[in-house]
Amino acid sequence: GYIAQLALLAGFDKVTINDVKMEPIEKCVGRIENGAYEKKEGLRALESAGKLGDGITADILLGRLEKEIDLAKAVEDADFVFEAVPEIMKIKQEVFRKLGEYAPAHAILASNSSTLSITKIGAHSGRSEQVIGMHFFIPLFGNRLIELIRGKQTSDEVMDTCIAIGEKFPCPYYKNEMYIARIEKESPGFIMNRTFGVLGIYLSWLTEQALEKGIMWEELEAGVAFTGDQMGWIALLDYSGLDIICDSLNYLHEALTPDIEAKRFLLIWLKREILEPKLEKVF
Repeated sequence: GYIAQLALLAGFDKVTINDVKMEPIEKCVGRIENGAYEKKEGLRALESAGKLGDGITADILLGRLEKEIDLAKAVEDADFVFEAVPEIMKIKQEVFRKLGEYAPAHAILASNSSTLSITKIGAHSGRSEQVIGMHFFIPLFGNRLIELIRGKQTSDEVMDTCIAIGEKFPCPYYKNEMYIARIEKESPGFIMNRTFGVLGIYLSWLTEQALEKGIMWEELEAGVAFTGDQMGWIALLDYSGLDIICDSLNYLHEALTPDIEAKRFLLIWLKREILEPKLEKVF
């Protein structure tokens, strides 16, 4: 939903959200309009803050947003397609197989994967030269970085086009401009997640200790903050999505080093879905 919102803010005339059911689509639209974790992210709040530009309203932008559960219909006239399904290679490969079949011949197919091989994802599309990685970071309205990842067959034209597209995306609460990290050679985790995966070994150990010794979550959060608005380690995990974190760690465990893995606390939180109630108590 956040990428769709950025596309609207960038001035694209038509932005279509696709999912297998309408319920998650409606939830995305609600977040685009009213914000999620921070209400200042929503289009209504951005309009009130005077950050939409002259003559632009939230209603105008929402009017450019379309909802579609049929993937073939969603991409039938698309120039650019973003994929943001779970970080599981087989799922992404199947999505790209369908995109290669359904999307117009000229369309660029971009994956928002934070970890997986763009080359392997694109191999099932039938148009690997038009497949690229375009990884956005969270919190999306406070982080201006985009990793742009070339697969082995990605063309120069597609790389240059995606740099131009990335530069169109605004960052409303950070100087209104993005920074594009152009990655010419892919590796597991690219830049950020490969680096953060190593840091995560230590942070995961800290969290395991907290779980075992009954250390208050407030103490752990206070000791580790990653952004200017003091987003802590646990909040970052929740914001990112526990399923995405676990899938990414499983991939890095296999592709990079067995030292990186989904620790017990993550599996417990994911299984019992206990993180959100804890965060409500912390914040």
